[in-house]
Amino acid sequence: MRHSGLVSGVLIIGALSGFLVPISGWSQESSTSAVSGQSSASQSTVAPEILNNLYLNYFTTYHGAPLNDVGSARAADRNGVISKTGLVNLDSEATAAYMITPAIGAGFVVPFLMVPVKGEDWILGDVGIKVFQSNTISNHGFVLATNLILQAPTSQASQARNMTYAIKTTPAVRYTFPNSRFSVGAWTEAKDYAGVTVDKAYKLYAEPYVSYKLMPKLSLSLSYEMEWHHDVHNAPMTFSTYQTDIQPGFIWNITQNIMLNPYFQVFTTNHGGYDSTALGAVLNARVL
Repeated sequence: MRHSGLVSGVLIIGALSGFLVPISGWSQESSTSAVSGQSSASQSTVAPEILNNLYLNYFTTYHGAPLNDVGSARAADRNGVISKTGLVNLDSEATAAYMITPAIGAGFVVPFLMVPVKGEDWILGDVGIKVFQSNTISNHGFVLATNLILQAPTSQASQARNMTYAIKTTPAVRYTFPNSRFSVGAWTEAKDYAGVTVDKAYKLYAEPYVSYKLMPKLSLSLSYEMEWHHDVHNAPMTFSTYQTDIQPGFIWNITQNIMLNPYFQVFTTNHGGYDSTALGAVLNARVL
C-alpha cells in the first residue's frame, strides 16, 4: 500500500506531508534574552515563534471492503477479495516535527492502525524518528521531496518477527508540465527490516501517477501501485511481487492544509475486475 503502517503501507509521511501541503512560514526573528534588557513584550514573542516552527500532521489511508460486498467489515486483501483476517481500517500516521528551515524538518512519527468495526480499537505501529526536506530539488515545475526514517520495534507484529530496527526512505517526485493541466509523479519507498527472522526483510514500492486539474481545487488522478518483498529465506536480491493495483480517483484540496483523495482500488495481482475492486481513500490534514 501507499503509506506505511501495520499493513503493507508506504508511507512516506515526512516527504509526503511536506509534498502535499505547503509548510507554514518559518519566523526569522530571534528571541531576546532577559540579559539584553529588552522588555517583557519582546520576550513574549519566543513562544509564538516556536509554535510557528512546529509541524503537526495527520495522514491516513482508508482500506475498505470489495465493491461486491461494500457492507462487509472485512477489508479487501491484496488480491481484492474479502480478507480472511483483515478488517476495514484506517492506516494512519501522526507526525510531529520542528522546522529547522521552511523546507527541512526533524521529529517523530507515530504509525497506528484504527479499526472501527467489530469492537476493535487501535493498534500501535513502529514509532520512528525522521528528517525530511520537501524541496530537495525544485526547479521549473519539478519537485523532489526526500526523507530518512529510523523505526523502533514498538509494534507486537515487529517484536514477533524479532525486528531490531527498521530504516526506510520514501522519496516523492512530481513534475507539472508548463502551460498545462497535467502533472506526473511517483511515490516510492525502500525499507530494510533489520534482524527479522520470518517474512519480509526488505520492501520496495512505487506508485507512478498522472493527474489532470479540472479546477483550482479539484483534479482527476490515475495511479498504478506496485510492491515487492524480499523474504528472509530468499536468495540475495530476489524479490517477489506482493501486490499491484490501479487507482482511478480524484484529489480535492479542501483547504490549503487538508487534502482528500478517494479512489477505486482495482487489484491486478490476481485478475482484476469488479469482483476484485475495493473502495479506498487518502486524507492528509496539517494541524500546524
